[in-house]
Amino acid sequence: MPIDALCELVLQDAKGDFVTSVVRTRQGCRLILSAAVILTAALAADAGESLVLNISSGPVVLVLPAAESARTVSFNTVGRDAGELAVELFDPYGNKAGSARSTDGRIEQEIPPDGPRQVLIRADTATAMAFDVSTGPWALYFPNGRGLFRRLTGRQLLYFPTDNTPGVLPEIRIRVAGHSAASNLERLNMRWRVAPETLRIGPFKGRFDHSLTARCRGGEDLIHADIDCADTLIHFPDRPFAVVSRVTDKLAVVEALTTMVGTMAPAKNLLPNGGFEADVDGNGLPDGGWWRYWPMGRGSVIVTDERAHSGGASLKCALPGSGEWVSPSLPVSPGDRLQLRFWAATDDLDTPAIVTMGLRRRDRVALDGEGSEVRLALPPGTGDWTRYEADLKVRDDAGHVYCSFRHGPGAKRGSIYIDDVEIRRSNRWSATVSPASRAPMIGRNQFLVRIRPAATDPSEVEVHAVSPGGTERVTISVDGRGAEIDVPVPVFFPRDGRHDVAVTVVKQEMDLITRKQPVRARFKTSLNVPPLFVTRIVEPCYVCVEDKRSDVSTEVTLNASASVLGDLRLAARLLGPAEKVLWQGEPVTPRQRDVAIPIPIQGLGVGQYFVDLTLSGAGVDKPETRRLDFRIVNRGAAVVRIDENQKLVAGNKPFFPIGIWPFTGFWQEAADMGANTLMNWGWAAEDEENGAGTSLSWMKFLLDQAHQHDLRWMVGTPAAEVFGNRFKSTRRRVRALRDHPGLLVWEEDELIANGGTGVYESVKTIAGIIHDEDPNHPFVTGDLMVPPAAADTELPTMGTGSFINIVFPPDAHDIAMWWWYPIPLPDDADGFGHDSAYEYVSNGVKLAGDKPLWLALQAFTWNHKWKRFTGLRYPTIEEIRCMSYLAIAWGVDGLFWYGIEGGGSDTDHEDIRANPELWTQFKVFTRELRALEPVLCAADEHGQYRATPEDFAVDSVMKTVAGRKYIIAANRNRVPRTAEFRVDGLGNRVVTVLGENRTLSPAAGSFGDAFDGFGTHVYTWEQ
Repeated sequence: MPIDALCELVLQDAKGDFVTSVVRTRQGCRLILSAAVILTAALAADAGESLVLNISSGPVVLVLPAAESARTVSFNTVGRDAGELAVELFDPYGNKAGSARSTDGRIEQEIPPDGPRQVLIRADTATAMAFDVSTGPWALYFPNGRGLFRRLTGRQLLYFPTDNTPGVLPEIRIRVAGHSAASNLERLNMRWRVAPETLRIGPFKGRFDHSLTARCRGGEDLIHADIDCADTLIHFPDRPFAVVSRVTDKLAVVEALTTMVGTMAPAKNLLPNGGFEADVDGNGLPDGGWWRYWPMGRGSVIVTDERAHSGGASLKCALPGSGEWVSPSLPVSPGDRLQLRFWAATDDLDTPAIVTMGLRRRDRVALDGEGSEVRLALPPGTGDWTRYEADLKVRDDAGHVYCSFRHGPGAKRGSIYIDDVEIRRSNRWSATVSPASRAPMIGRNQFLVRIRPAATDPSEVEVHAVSPGGTERVTISVDGRGAEIDVPVPVFFPRDGRHDVAVTVVKQEMDLITRKQPVRARFKTSLNVPPLFVTRIVEPCYVCVEDKRSDVSTEVTLNASASVLGDLRLAARLLGPAEKVLWQGEPVTPRQRDVAIPIPIQGLGVGQYFVDLTLSGAGVDKPETRRLDFRIVNRGAAVVRIDENQKLVAGNKPFFPIGIWPFTGFWQEAADMGANTLMNWGWAAEDEENGAGTSLSWMKFLLDQAHQHDLRWMVGTPAAEVFGNRFKSTRRRVRALRDHPGLLVWEEDELIANGGTGVYESVKTIAGIIHDEDPNHPFVTGDLMVPPAAADTELPTMGTGSFINIVFPPDAHDIAMWWWYPIPLPDDADGFGHDSAYEYVSNGVKLAGDKPLWLALQAFTWNHKWKRFTGLRYPTIEEIRCMSYLAIAWGVDGLFWYGIEGGGSDTDHEDIRANPELWTQFKVFTRELRALEPVLCAADEHGQYRATPEDFAVDSVMKTVAGRKYIIAANRNRVPRTAEFRVDGLGNRVVTVLGENRTLSPAAGSFGDAFDGFGTHVYTWEQ
């Protein structure tokens, strides 16, 4: 060192005691240290000079501060004989940036301003190390030490222990006590969580001369230190070094200096002026600093010094009103993962206030990708500063992106304060099973691991996967953007069943201190490997003899890798009555997982047949046989058509659908209660893109069970979200099931409600497929469809049960279906009033044109999801009966009741069976309707009678069946009403009131009757 330079060196042992302190002015300084004794050294020298420090054999880590210009560091061994010297350089992220080795004991390394920040120095045990570095300060770290640190003249080093639990940060409480003549501060309590981020200690006014006490939560690891200078060095184990870089009259700011290998440096805050401290306009007061505000309504948003989390300013939103505060464009790229943090406080809010903080595009349209914003409901009252954070992701088509703070409607009085907004590239690693992973199989698999690397940690990593077949390793490179990566890792499963897979992501470079690979992420999952031998149904499962088919087919899936498939043998045979073998196929070795097997049936007559499939070979313990069945039938029983009265004819018999929806398997009870139609859409979308999948077997089972109990089934097609290549699934499903005698109609699964207006073309495509493949069964849409000219027709909705009012052209369906869920009625409603219910259904009948309309009615109560509505309840049996008979009077051609849930309830509806009394009454009513099925299938007769008064209090319809006349009538009002019916040709014939054990005596072709509130009657007489 030049003789006129200033050197200061302070040393400390593992216990925190002083070892020595050397200060020389205008003279050189040389000291040989022992790494076994000295734990940490803080050094300083004058600007433009250098310092020489000789240290005995290491390893030693030299932490270099950031520099504005290049510097040269010289390393050499000292002692009698020059020894071997090794130097490894690391960047701020812990990645190896270079190395050098010398046998003559000397290495010189030039380091650019943005170059390595850590140097690992090693020497042989016979020598010591020395190095020359440019101006400090520097920190030397000796890896073999532990302990707490106390006062260091000129620098302050504090040690905050952690519990080494990933993601868990200990809470530190700091008390600053004592003051000088220039400081009015007497006592200050602060709290923060130790994390690799900006740390603020303060405010401090005047001279920086205080003592500091730190205590971990729980009272452990008490630390006391005197702070009597401007710079403080703070070390967090397994986290970055940090150094106080400046002290103002308000606060001291601790900024990250560098990081040890195995840790991640904090990312830069991408937001300019996130603390709202900047004075851009130069008037001496903080302002928005290039942020911009768009107000909406009353209220204001300003930068204020009334309240601040740190510094002297924050963003204040004075309510009411709403608005948006938008930052300058952020330097981010599509796909980047970001971490958002900000602090919020409230003052005198009268009700909860809605605050949204997140990412926006230039057009101020919210990024609708997953995790683009965080939405908060701040509680009423006055609240202290609270930290909020969220992980955000920049959409792939984001373009210019801004930070957006929006305060929406909510509180009418009070203020919201926002401060210290940070958006940084994510420094968190995570790993999980990729959603793109395929189902596992027996043998060797490519298991997809989705890795989300830290945006601040570009490096080489290894992915370790431990499965029953052992441990596999894959090495990948990750950039500094934090973009998600799907990594295929080999795993092996010897058999079917559940198997655990443990995945660990580690950094390829070992940690300098622990000599282990730092763990970046880990997870454990349990995978269910399907059985080896999976069979499908015979397709078609019912064959019409009139089609004169030459064969049917089935498909087998073998859940095994190629190496296992080579050891298997698959054979098939066809059996007829009395299990007579009609055909025997040759065993084959499968070359792929899915194997199609054609079965010849030419010349076979009506009856039931069986197919036996046998799997054998070295890949199975013993041969396994699966039996499938199919039937050859006459077509007549399977045909369903619509007659001239828009009523169904099924198997050459009139059919009025009396349906339960959804249905969960109580077959005999459904038949006993008078139902004839069942439906359940939950499995409609389970098929794979090629049309395979377990749902074909499941649907055949449902149809078989329905047919055995004299029921019919509505079979669904894939829902809106599974369109695309799955049209193939629809075609295959129709071909397989089209002649089953348990099939009533094909149904489109509420496409409009699920998919919006854009699904119309898809509906037409599905309808075309069904009409091409199966002209013998109608196609039902779960939404009302009308001509485009009527698409804007207002269809009144009812109460909490209002769905959508989107309607489409009828060329895509044969039967329309709609919903009516009006309970609870509004308190001021007279009943099912003409201005709502009647228009809701009768307009639908009109708009459906010459197509039948089916109606699904309410037999449930809304669940907790709908608690914003008052008076939620089940409909009464009187209301259920009234709604049903009103629908029949208005021209509806089929009735369903929604109210059965698989588990007894769901998030929307409460199962009717949870109300046993209503469930019993409902079953009696459906049996009543089933007894009227021939009447319900008859044509409506509106011109042969007249009901009075004509105030729409009582609605009715007349029908004729087998020489008898019927009038079905219902009072849609809550209050009792009377009605008179004048019928052409009635004369004085006695009128029987069905189910009430009474008769009426007409006079001159007219009779009257009284109706209770929501009362119904069915009248009949001989023609």
